[in-house]
Amino acid sequence: MEKRAFERIPVNLYVNLLYDGISHEGIITNISEKGMCINSKLCIPNESKLEVLIPWREKLLKVPVKTGWSIETDETYKVGVELLNPPNHYLAIVNIFHFFHSNVQPSLAY
Repeated sequence: MEKRAFERIPVNLYVNLLYDGISHEGIITNISEKGMCINSKLCIPNESKLEVLIPWREKLLKVPVKTGWSIETDETYKVGVELLNPPNHYLAIVNIFHFFHSNVQPSLAY
């Protein structure tokens, strides 16, 4: 089994995808230093370039990406994207998610 170079961190982050000048809704389901998996109703061809707009500190962080793969699931698509030239704040976002994923575990006590 192939081990990934960068850990995928599970998230549920609502974003906008800017593709061909049109904004579409999406949800990042996992994130890493070099890529992310996004669920969307938009079918994006492989090797397409687009921007993921991530809400960050009352602004939108524009992250340029390229699609690597997509899978149709029911009425949506899972799309794997590779970061092209991420802004500096992108790694801060990944580090925050990594910290919470690693250190905050749900309590099983009721």
